[in-house]
Amino acid sequence: MTEKGGVNLSFEEMLKLVANPQQNTSFKDFSAGFSDHFNIFLLNEFKECSNYATSPEFFEKAMIHYDERESIFNDRSKNPHEKVKLYKLFQRFKDQIVFDLGAGMVPGHTYKLLNHIGIKGYVGIEPFNYNDGKKNLESDIKYYKENRYFNNYSPAEFINSDIKSVLEKIPDNSASFIATGIDNIVIDSSDYFSECNSLIEKKLHIDGVFIFYESHFFYDQKFYEKNSKQIVNIAKFNGGDITTITKKN
Repeated sequence: MTEKGGVNLSFEEMLKLVANPQQNTSFKDFSAGFSDHFNIFLLNEFKECSNYATSPEFFEKAMIHYDERESIFNDRSKNPHEKVKLYKLFQRFKDQIVFDLGAGMVPGHTYKLLNHIGIKGYVGIEPFNYNDGKKNLESDIKYYKENRYFNNYSPAEFINSDIKSVLEKIPDNSASFIATGIDNIVIDSSDYFSECNSLIEKKLHIDGVFIFYESHFFYDQKFYEKNSKQIVNIAKFNGGDITTITKKN
């Protein structure tokens, strides 16, 4: 089934397709100890962007403060208009099945962010911290429910796999993606990143988005903007730390 040019699968249908992936075992030196503060940072960044985009008073005060600074010192990443742009890109996660690439040990922060937006479902992918990540995700969702953080809770699943093996099983044009802290220390292979990038181009929903923070996906921006037949825009925010990928209509 398609919707606005994209494949519209239910969460259950998607899980059946990506279950029990054939894992890539060619990489032995993945780092299992990278910091999960990236997940917390992205959640806080989204909260800040929400203030700029949804509170006229907050935005107006921020613009006055920004304009009062000498223009030569103005940091584009601090421009309230940039925060609003990023907020709108985050909204593209709404009603999407979102895959968290390398979800880490505390994926609950990312789930919290995405659930606030209103996703169709969350799938965390984690090969090395799977047991801790799954346990913490389940614990966090239980806590959110007990404390009534949200009115609705998106279904969630945690998969023990490397990233590429799951990407290969996702139907084309059917999902959105998020990643935090997946750099060349975590994955020490430019070829692996290139293969994942090619798959993400195909799998990314036409109405969706791939947002990543401090990660090495699509690292050669000019190359992909010139050679990709599907990616329409690569935008950087927060001084280049946050990158967003969207697809051609």
